[in-house]
Amino acid sequence: MIYDGVELPKLITIDEAAKVLGVDCEKIRKMIKSRRLATMRVNGEIRIITESIEDRRKGGPQGHFGESERQALILGAGIPGT
Repeated sequence: MIYDGVELPKLITIDEAAKVLGVDCEKIRKMIKSRRLATMRVNGEIRIITESIEDRRKGGPQGHFGESERQALILGAGIPGT
């Protein structure tokens, strides 16, 4: 995903996601808790999978990520059914 002319890493922090989406960190945490953003833990720290915020920037699907979609994103297969 490219943001502000720079290729973002596949996993970003809560702070970075908040900046990209133009919201505060608490909003990102609520989105994670409600499973609207796909995440994984790296060394005990939560990281957001950039593909899960890319659609939100483009006004795409706003649904929840289930475990199968989360695994597909981790494996690089995209979201099933899209």
